[in-house]
Amino acid sequence: MGLLDLAGKAIGGAVNFTASVAKEAYDASVEDKIAQETSTSVDSVTNSIVQMRSNWTAAANDVKKRKAEELYQEGLKKATHQITEFIGTTGVRTKAFNLYYRFLTNNAELSELAKYVDGIYNAVLDKEETSYLKKAQESSEYKTIFNEVQKSWVNEIKNVITENLKGNDVLCHTDKQDKRIPFVGISMFLIDGFYLFLLLKKITNDFKYDDMMEIVSTYCKRNLYLLNALSENEYGDFNINIGDKLLDDGHTYAAMAKDAVIEARQHLSDNETGFFEGMKKYLIPSLIENTSVNLWHYAMQKPFDQKKFNDAVENRNFFTAMAGNDFEVVLAELYVKNQLGGSELVLQNLDEILKEASVSNPGYARSLCSFLAWMECYDLEYEVLKRTVANKIQLSEEMQKRLSFLADGGKTAAIKIYHVDDPSAFCFDTHSLEWGSAEFEMLFRKLKASNTKLDYALVIKGWHKPFPIQYGKKFHIEALEREFENLLSDFSGEVLLEKKSAHALNVNNMNYDTSYVFHFTSERNRGVNVLFECEKFGRNLQLNILVTFLPDSDMSYDDMLQYALSAKDSVYVKSFLESILQAIDSSLTANSASIHD
Repeated sequence: MGLLDLAGKAIGGAVNFTASVAKEAYDASVEDKIAQETSTSVDSVTNSIVQMRSNWTAAANDVKKRKAEELYQEGLKKATHQITEFIGTTGVRTKAFNLYYRFLTNNAELSELAKYVDGIYNAVLDKEETSYLKKAQESSEYKTIFNEVQKSWVNEIKNVITENLKGNDVLCHTDKQDKRIPFVGISMFLIDGFYLFLLLKKITNDFKYDDMMEIVSTYCKRNLYLLNALSENEYGDFNINIGDKLLDDGHTYAAMAKDAVIEARQHLSDNETGFFEGMKKYLIPSLIENTSVNLWHYAMQKPFDQKKFNDAVENRNFFTAMAGNDFEVVLAELYVKNQLGGSELVLQNLDEILKEASVSNPGYARSLCSFLAWMECYDLEYEVLKRTVANKIQLSEEMQKRLSFLADGGKTAAIKIYHVDDPSAFCFDTHSLEWGSAEFEMLFRKLKASNTKLDYALVIKGWHKPFPIQYGKKFHIEALEREFENLLSDFSGEVLLEKKSAHALNVNNMNYDTSYVFHFTSERNRGVNVLFECEKFGRNLQLNILVTFLPDSDMSYDDMLQYALSAKDSVYVKSFLESILQAIDSSLTANSASIHD
């Protein structure tokens, strides 16, 4: 038997290599052995070939191992991306969103979402056929590969978060047509993509992400507040708190808020440390307040600047919008339209308003109606209330009362209820001079519907008369006061006198530093007051007398209407006015002209 035959017999069927490297090495070695002289012994050749077989087997196994590791690495990369893609599908995404939203509204624990995300993570990486997690636990080589892939995935997730904080499209979030959903604001991204922070913690097991998630959650919870710089006192009564007073540095709070918002938008996505230092610095609850202050500052600015207002709207939406315009932005735009063109201009975009205001939510519907009432857009308020009912949305008790009131004609009466800033003064509204019974009824029904008490007087009648003082004669207020004291003694306690300042709530220049208010105490004249004021002007004495109605605190709304209407034609009031004129006559010197003249 020749050496070639011997070699073939020795290795035939014993070595079966699939790797081309091992095959080439084997062929070259055999040829080298055949080229040797016949002096080589058979045993020596056989031993050499056995050794080569062992080396070739090791080489082939190494190739197989490397190939398996490559397949593991590629499969792991795909699996990690599958996790975000899987969460981004409609059904799973919705559940993740709802779990986090429930946490924000205190109806769930954050652990519920964390458990859900962990389940998705483990389900993908620990499949029976691949078992990426198990292999990493059992082999140091696979552990190294696993850590490297996860490290690269962490960086990719951080890049996704950073880009979304700049205002890019939301990653992996698709609609039913598999189209990317446009970015509408970081608030939406933070709620919808909160699972990314949970994945970061899951992958790295770094508790620093707990701090990050606390920052995000605090911000999102604060953003769920319906109103910020705009605040509601009660139905139909709002305050706009923009703090335009000068600060120590000479800037207004509104200007400071604008600068803070711009800086936050520019640097929110800073992430040089890998732990989102921009979010830590700028994603704070006061940022939400600042966007609102900035918004209302430009909404109220005179003259109105559309571009600056649009910039304020964009900044507000960037930080707070969930879908479409932020609710406070909707109200600010209504306010601007009402200031520029009245309720008719506002009414032109009713369908759009209802959609943007999310009136399917009872809380939003109520606030919108309350705001419209505050702006005295009664037609629009009435229409919104009707559509809310048509959409089978439950109205609150006060909204039901408003709907009934407006349905009966209240929407056509722009009767304003004023707020009294100085309770020590006698405040009054002169609009009521021109009112008939219908207007008084509407006012008291409006008060009843809003559960508001009337804390200022309604003027029922008024006299403004000049009285010439003859040359050489003097008028002394002290003398008139003595005559008023004598006058009160004639009424046996039915009339009381109070000396105080008075001013009209609806007229800027009707202010009386010193006036005399006669209060009627009898049952037949409940709520009646007569305000007297006089001023010497040259040789004339200017007399101002107002008959007013100011209801008692315990008076029902129905009683208010009854007593107010009876006061308009009260014979007692007419008689008392004559008594006042007589007192003025008596306070003058005997040879002065009579006031009746």
